[in-house]
Amino acid sequence: MIQHLRVGIPLVGGSVWMGGVSYIELLVRAVRSLPDNARPRLFLIIRDKQTESLSYYQSFIKEFDGILYVADQPLPAHILTWALEVCCCKNEDELFDHLDLYFPAVFDAIPGRKAVSWIPDFQHRILPEMFTPHERSMRDEQLDKISRFARIVVVSS
Repeated sequence: MIQHLRVGIPLVGGSVWMGGVSYIELLVRAVRSLPDNARPRLFLIIRDKQTESLSYYQSFIKEFDGILYVADQPLPAHILTWALEVCCCKNEDELFDHLDLYFPAVFDAIPGRKAVSWIPDFQHRILPEMFTPHERSMRDEQLDKISRFARIVVVSS
């Protein structure tokens, strides 16, 4: 049943990419608008190096069913104040034990995992002057990886 499906949504975006935050917010709010028996459980995935970007999620953090914190260090105390279910995972293997689906794998593919890749745009192809040659090359390499390994891809913009 879909209401038992556990979807992990990684913390995406922040001060350098507010579009990622907006995408996740709209996605989460849309899923939460479904009737309880027709929506999956949503878990925000936070990695230890991302805690500084959490402030961008404050306005919709309560829309998640819980938090999956991936780190080899203690959980920051302020996360516990949100009154959400929190599960601490030491590594990626443990994280995927708690998930049925991971979305979005931004400009990436996660071979061997139940993950959905997301290509937010092709700006490096349409507006190459906005990217360095290195950035364009890296994006092309990421697209190649997605084309070879992703089982499901969402493309927007």
